[in-house]
Amino acid sequence: MKYVYRKRGILDDIPYRKLIRGAFIIQNKDKKQITDFLDRFYAEYYVRVVKLTEEDCEIMGLQIE
Repeated sequence: MKYVYRKRGILDDIPYRKLIRGAFIIQNKDKKQITDFLDRFYAEYYVRVVKLTEEDCEIMGLQIE
């Protein structure tokens, strides 16, 4: 029998929108927490400013302006 265990991760407490494997959108206020985490593991990452759609805002629980 194969067992599957679910471990909590850093994104469990941060609203995000997954684009593809390894690419996701987070709010600017959560950027430092994520980049600090990635820096601890010497991960390569890129940060970009993204204009969200209404659907993205709903998924992330943001107010639509």
